[in-house]
Amino acid sequence: MEQTNETFYLLPQFSYEYKYKTGHRINLFYASNVIKPVASQLLPVVNMLSPLNLYYGNRNLKPEYRHDASLQLLLFDQFSGISVFAGINGAYTKDKIAWSRKIDESFNQIFHLTNVRDDYSMNSMLDFSSPVRKLYIKVAISLREDINKGISYINGVENISLGYRHKVKFSVENFNKKKWDVQTGISYEINDNRYSINESMNYTYNNLSYFGEIRYTPNDKWHFMVSADVMNYNTGSFEDVLSVPLLNAEVNYNFLKNNRGMLSLVCFDILNKNTGIERTAYENYLMETRSNIIGRYFMISFKYRLSKFKRDGGVTISV
Repeated sequence: MEQTNETFYLLPQFSYEYKYKTGHRINLFYASNVIKPVASQLLPVVNMLSPLNLYYGNRNLKPEYRHDASLQLLLFDQFSGISVFAGINGAYTKDKIAWSRKIDESFNQIFHLTNVRDDYSMNSMLDFSSPVRKLYIKVAISLREDINKGISYINGVENISLGYRHKVKFSVENFNKKKWDVQTGISYEINDNRYSINESMNYTYNNLSYFGEIRYTPNDKWHFMVSADVMNYNTGSFEDVLSVPLLNAEVNYNFLKNNRGMLSLVCFDILNKNTGIERTAYENYLMETRSNIIGRYFMISFKYRLSKFKRDGGVTISV
C-alpha cells in the first residue's frame, strides 16, 4: 500500500528597512521555510560503498521547519570615508534531519537518517574600514563569530554538539588607484567543536593565511596583475603542520578598434606548490581532503567585445 504523508506549515515572512539619515540604515528580516527530504534520503535501502560504514535512508522523515532572522546596521560617513557594517543572523530548525549512528563490537558503523528535535545556529559580523589620508591608504578590519548547536545520536544516546568559529581579517590597500592597485592582509581563524557524550571527540584547529594582490595599468593597452596567498594549516587535531603558497600572474593586452580585442596570458600556481588539501569542520566531524590537481599551468585566451562599451558582453575564445 502506498504511504502518503500530509503536512501543513505556516510560512510567514517579514522585512523592514529604516534609513534614519544619509548613509545610516537598519535592516530587519525574518523568513520561515520548509526543507523537504530528497528522494535519496527517503530510500531505506542500504548504501554499501564502504562495508564498514552502512548508510540507510528513512521513509518516515519529516520536512525540516526552519526560521531565519537577521538584524543589520550600516553606517557610512561620506566626508571621512569611514564605514561600519554590523549584523547578527540566527536560525532555528525544528525536526532537523541528522544521522543516528550505531557502533558494534567490531567498530563497524551503521548510520540511519532521523529527525532530531531542533538545531540552532547564529553568526555575527563586524566590518570597519577607514582611510588614512596621511599615508594614502585604506585599512579594513573584519570580525566573524559563528555558533552552532546540533543533535545526533550515538548508540541511542543523544549527543549534543557545539561548534564555534572565530575569524579576524585585516587588510590594507592604496587610496589612489589610477595606475596602481595594491592590497595585502592577513586572516586568522579558529574552529572549536565540542560534544556532550565523549570529550575525546572534541577537536580544534586554526588557520593563518596571508594574501596580497598588485595590479598595474600604465595605459589603456596594458594591464598586469600578480596575486599571492599563503595558507598555514596548524596541527590542532591533525598530525601535520602545512604551509601552501599560491602565486598567480596575469598579463592583458588590448588592441583593435576601441580596444575591443584583448589577448591574455595567465599563469596559475607559479611555484607549483598547490597540494589540493582542504580542512573543513562540520557539526560532528572534522575532515581533511586531498585531491589530484593540475598544478602549474599557463592559459592563453583571446576576447573580443561585440560592443565598444566595456560593460557589454562579447565572444571569448580560450586556448
